[in-house]
This record gives sequence, structure tokens and C-alpha cells, in this order.
Amino acid sequence: GHDRTVLRGTAPREGLPDDIHTDGERNIGEGFVADILDREYVTLDKLPPEVRKQLRVKFDNRPYFTSWVMFVNIVILIITLCTQRIAPVAFVEKRYTMQLLRHNLAYETVGYYQSTNFWIGPDYQSL
Repeated sequence: GHDRTVLRGTAPREGLPDDIHTDGERNIGEGFVADILDREYVTLDKLPPEVRKQLRVKFDNRPYFTSWVMFVNIVILIITLCTQRIAPVAFVEKRYTMQLLRHNLAYETVGYYQSTNFWIGPDYQSL
């Protein structure tokens, strides 16, 4: 794009074309919303030198925060998998049956359905 610094209420500088979008690119900060909000795109070369230095030296904490959150999630997952039962891995409900000895010494077959989990993780009762 072209360097076009126009203050509100002033005429454009001499030598600039009226249509600044002749190259087919859309300039950042110059559009309908910028006009409504009375905003102007400011490049680094327009900022004072001390502000430019602060922006170059700025320390970014986002990677450390993301790493910390992932570390905590992995530790919680490992503790949960060590202390709880792991659900069967499948897409259907699994039926469990077993023989129980009743008080009258007769065996009774009992069963239940357990929801499976297609992710490896704890069963629903543990959650």
C-alpha cells in the first residue's frame, strides 16, 4: 500500500492517488469500521523511539502459560488414571455378567451395562 497519513478534516498530501487500493490489496486499518470508529493504522516508524524499543524488548508470557496449563492437565490425567478404573475403549455399551452366591446358597446371574469410552480415560462412575 501507499503511505497515506491523513488527519481528519485535512486534504490528502500531494502526489498520492485518490484510489489507494489500485494494487488489489486491502490496507489494514483503512475501511468502513475504521472510518466509523475514527481509527488510523499506526506503523512502528510513526511511534516515538522509546516506544519502539519497549515493543521490541517486550517479554511474551503466553508460551509459558500454555506450557504450565498443559503440564497441570497431564499431571491430573496421570493421577486420575493411576487411582481410578479405566473405562473399556469402544463405541458401544458393554455388558458385564457374573455369578453371585445368594444367602440360600443358590447362584444367581446378575449383569449390568457399562458405558464405554472411545477415549482412553476413567469410567463414568469415577468421574
